[in-house]
Amino acid sequence: MRFRNSGLTYEAFAKLPGPFAALCRRWLHRVRLTHESARAGRSLPSTTAHPRLTPATFAKASQLIGEQSSSVHQVTPMPARIAKWSKQLRWLLPSALLLAAQAIWFASHHRPVVSLPPLAIDARNISDGLYCGHFNLRVNLPLNDETTVYFCIPVANGSGQPLRQASNLVFYAPYNGEGIIMGRTGMPDKLRRLAKATGFTVFTMKILAGSGLRYQPKVYYTYPQSGWFDLVFELKAHLEREFCLECKPLCAVGESAGGSMIERMLVKYPDRFDAVAWNGGTAYDMHLPDQCRARILVFNTEGCPGTRATTLLVKEARQRGFDIHYATLRSTLTRAEGWRDNHNAMPCTERQYALFLANQAGFEAQWGEFLAVESVRNYELEMDDFGE
Repeated sequence: MRFRNSGLTYEAFAKLPGPFAALCRRWLHRVRLTHESARAGRSLPSTTAHPRLTPATFAKASQLIGEQSSSVHQVTPMPARIAKWSKQLRWLLPSALLLAAQAIWFASHHRPVVSLPPLAIDARNISDGLYCGHFNLRVNLPLNDETTVYFCIPVANGSGQPLRQASNLVFYAPYNGEGIIMGRTGMPDKLRRLAKATGFTVFTMKILAGSGLRYQPKVYYTYPQSGWFDLVFELKAHLEREFCLECKPLCAVGESAGGSMIERMLVKYPDRFDAVAWNGGTAYDMHLPDQCRARILVFNTEGCPGTRATTLLVKEARQRGFDIHYATLRSTLTRAEGWRDNHNAMPCTERQYALFLANQAGFEAQWGEFLAVESVRNYELEMDDFGE
């Protein structure tokens, strides 16, 4: 026996799981009461017993529905409701799957909000007018579930409070492989010397990377897609907040891949930098934005593989009116000793960094003499076009 327009038999209802079959029986009983009450002109009682529905009662309910469909309220059969809902869910299910896929992608490709620890100056760790410290962060960035942040703040010897010029923050972008060294020895001594010479606050991070990843923007730390750029500015704001420093544009120095990172940060955030300097960068975005107002100092060491790319960057920027100080430094190694791999910072660049960042007038006054002593002639920089 089939119910009207349902395609299901009473026996089929009886074979369904218990809760659903009971629901169907209650519904059919309600249908019978509805139509019988409508014929007698009575209202449907609010509560009534639900005797077990027999095949005869089932048939009677089916007949009543057919007879009274035009004069009484039509109750949609449960199987028809399920069919209707299933049609509505046909487009909801793909949408739900898409949202789930997006949530999984977001969780795997985006760095969660970093929980930055509270900081305070500990007088016991002040040495030679510098307060140096470090803290660990869980960052969930490519190849780096965690990182260590190192910072060095010039302070007054008497009060232990940061110096006025300590509000100038310098980010040091490490070269590829320096993160392993930092993990063993801590903050590089050259950054303490830079903080001492300038009076600026210097900070850096331990970044683990591999040379084989240099052309993967979502993984390698010198690209904005990797997530490290935003973390730099989060750390800057955190240090300013915790040590009550004035918010000023950022300064940055770097070596090798760190130089490439700084140039790309400058392209990404041209209005957030006051001065940048690097030595040995090899890969750039090659086009500085017009709104960039930062002072720029760039070095290559003789034989550095990034000399050609840096020269092209400098020429393009100077043609557009940017004032970039650039020099190709004389290598301290001979060709036999492997001078083609000598592209990181040298002692003379540390002194130039400090003068450039903190004493612009003094830097300009000695720049010509420095070039005469330390630099070599860059013929490609003098050419109108590059030739092979």
